[in-house]
Amino acid sequence: MVITPFHAFRNRRGYETKVWYDGERALVTALRDAKNNTLNQEFDIYRNLITFTNKRRKTSRFTYFSTGFDHVMDNLETVRRPGAPPASFTYTADGLNRQASAT
Repeated sequence: MVITPFHAFRNRRGYETKVWYDGERALVTALRDAKNNTLNQEFDIYRNLITFTNKRRKTSRFTYFSTGFDHVMDNLETVRRPGAPPASFTYTADGLNRQASAT
Protein backbone atom coordinates (compact mmCIF):
# COMPACT_ATOMS: atom_id res chain seq x y z
CA MET A 1 0.00 0.00 0.00
CA VAL A 2 1.34 3.39 -1.00
CA ILE A 3 -0.06 6.43 0.78
CA THR A 4 0.52 9.65 -1.14
CA PRO A 5 1.49 12.69 0.90
CA PHE A 6 -1.69 14.56 0.03
CA HIS A 7 -3.52 16.63 -2.49
CA ALA A 8 -4.81 20.03 -1.48
CA PHE A 9 -8.00 21.59 -2.78
CA ARG A 10 -9.18 25.15 -2.23
CA ASN A 11 -12.76 26.34 -2.42
CA ARG A 12 -13.86 29.73 -3.72
CA ARG A 13 -13.22 31.34 -0.34
CA GLY A 14 -9.68 30.01 -0.21
CA TYR A 15 -10.29 27.34 2.44
CA GLU A 16 -8.07 24.34 1.93
CA THR A 17 -8.94 20.67 2.29
CA LYS A 18 -6.19 18.06 2.18
CA VAL A 19 -6.81 14.50 1.07
CA TRP A 20 -4.50 11.53 1.58
CA TYR A 21 -5.13 8.38 -0.39
CA ASP A 22 -3.87 4.94 -1.22
CA GLY A 23 -2.84 5.41 -4.83
CA GLU A 24 -2.64 1.71 -5.60
CA ARG A 25 -6.23 1.02 -4.56
CA ALA A 26 -7.76 4.48 -5.18
CA LEU A 27 -9.06 4.79 -1.61
CA VAL A 28 -9.17 7.97 0.46
CA THR A 29 -7.45 7.23 3.78
CA ALA A 30 -7.61 10.67 5.45
CA LEU A 31 -9.07 14.10 4.98
CA ARG A 32 -8.26 17.35 6.82
CA ASP A 33 -10.47 20.40 6.43
CA ALA A 34 -9.69 24.09 6.84
CA LYS A 35 -10.54 23.93 10.56
CA ASN A 36 -7.96 21.16 11.01
CA ASN A 37 -10.65 18.51 11.54
CA THR A 38 -9.39 15.12 10.43
CA LEU A 39 -11.27 12.06 9.23
CA ASN A 40 -9.43 8.75 8.90
CA GLN A 41 -10.45 5.56 7.14
CA GLU A 42 -8.84 2.14 7.07
CA PHE A 43 -9.67 -0.62 4.59
CA ASP A 44 -9.06 -4.37 4.44
CA ILE A 45 -7.46 -6.18 1.52
CA TYR A 46 -10.90 -6.45 -0.11
CA ARG A 47 -11.30 -2.63 -0.07
CA ASN A 48 -13.99 -2.82 2.62
CA LEU A 49 -14.06 -0.03 5.18
CA ILE A 50 -12.96 -1.49 8.54
CA THR A 51 -12.45 1.66 10.65
CA PHE A 52 -13.67 5.21 10.38
CA THR A 53 -12.47 7.89 12.79
CA ASN A 54 -14.44 11.13 12.82
CA LYS A 55 -13.33 14.65 13.69
CA ARG A 56 -14.06 14.00 17.39
CA ARG A 57 -11.64 11.04 17.28
CA LYS A 58 -14.46 8.53 17.77
CA THR A 59 -13.80 5.33 15.85
CA SER A 60 -16.45 3.10 14.29
CA ARG A 61 -15.48 -0.45 13.37
CA PHE A 62 -16.94 -2.62 10.64
CA THR A 63 -16.71 -6.40 10.17
CA TYR A 64 -17.73 -8.47 7.15
CA PHE A 65 -18.91 -12.02 6.55
CA SER A 66 -16.52 -14.43 4.91
CA THR A 67 -18.10 -16.17 1.96
CA GLY A 68 -15.55 -18.96 1.71
CA PHE A 69 -14.08 -17.43 -1.43
CA ASP A 70 -10.74 -15.70 -0.98
CA HIS A 71 -11.68 -12.82 -3.26
CA VAL A 72 -15.18 -12.13 -1.88
CA MET A 73 -15.80 -10.72 1.58
CA ASP A 74 -18.16 -7.81 1.21
CA ASN A 75 -21.35 -8.41 3.20
CA LEU A 76 -21.40 -6.18 6.23
CA GLU A 77 -21.76 -8.23 9.42
CA THR A 78 -21.46 -5.72 12.28
CA VAL A 79 -21.00 -2.03 12.91
CA ARG A 80 -19.63 -0.94 16.28
CA ARG A 81 -19.91 2.75 17.09
CA PRO A 82 -18.84 4.48 20.30
CA GLY A 83 -21.76 4.97 22.67
CA ALA A 84 -24.17 2.84 20.65
CA PRO A 85 -25.10 -0.85 20.67
CA PRO A 86 -23.58 -2.87 17.84
CA ALA A 87 -25.62 -3.21 14.68
CA SER A 88 -25.75 -6.67 13.08
CA PHE A 89 -26.81 -7.77 9.61
CA THR A 90 -27.77 -11.08 8.00
CA TYR A 91 -28.28 -12.01 4.36
CA THR A 92 -30.36 -14.49 2.40
CA ALA A 93 -28.88 -17.82 1.31
CA ASP A 94 -31.01 -18.02 -1.85
CA GLY A 95 -28.21 -17.00 -4.17
CA LEU A 96 -29.45 -13.39 -4.41
CA ASN A 97 -27.49 -12.25 -1.35
CA ARG A 98 -30.18 -9.84 -0.15
CA GLN A 99 -30.15 -8.31 3.32
CA ALA A 100 -32.42 -10.43 5.51
CA SER A 101 -32.21 -8.53 8.78
CA ALA A 102 -30.62 -5.62 10.57
CA THR A 103 -30.60 -5.25 14.36
